[in-house]
Amino acid sequence: MSEISLPHKITHTAVLLLAHGAPTRLQDIPEYLKNIRGGRVSSPEVIQEITDRYEQIGGGSPLLDITRSQAAALQKLLNQDGDDFKVYLGMRAWAPFIQETVQQMVTDGVQRIVALCLAPQYSRWSTERYMKSFSDALAQSGLWDIEIQFVKSWPDQPRLIDAFVERYQAAADRLRAEGREDFHTLF
Repeated sequence: MSEISLPHKITHTAVLLLAHGAPTRLQDIPEYLKNIRGGRVSSPEVIQEITDRYEQIGGGSPLLDITRSQAAALQKLLNQDGDDFKVYLGMRAWAPFIQETVQQMVTDGVQRIVALCLAPQYSRWSTERYMKSFSDALAQSGLWDIEIQFVKSWPDQPRLIDAFVERYQAAADRLRAEGREDFHTLF
């Protein structure tokens, strides 16, 4: 099991939550696609297809609002005993970008960073890219002389597993209550 341990009573500790990022407005989609495609411009057809998808969910991704809520709840939990943690968000493909967030940490004078990918499973395509973006931002910022811990994966954390079980059970109970006994689960 991978352990996630945070220091107790250490001041100026930053927790950096890392996620992919997504546009919050339809007009941001072309630039967002350019970011995720390594600087290549998408065709008008692709831009329209993605725009249509975002229109179906209300015009923008809820990811940033959800992640901000998670960050606020985590910061409150970590500081409930009077500790001095600040939780930051850094997105790889959209604002707030990891580079901008690391610069804010420099301004704030953090002494320690615990970086955590919000996707709990390790993946070369996500975790490694977050690590590279974070490392590049650190190199540009001059923060190498502080303590840094990067949590690469945490899929076996008991509370995460309990949350998955709880959510699954609630969904299965709803289906059964609707008379839908014959359902399959993909995980």
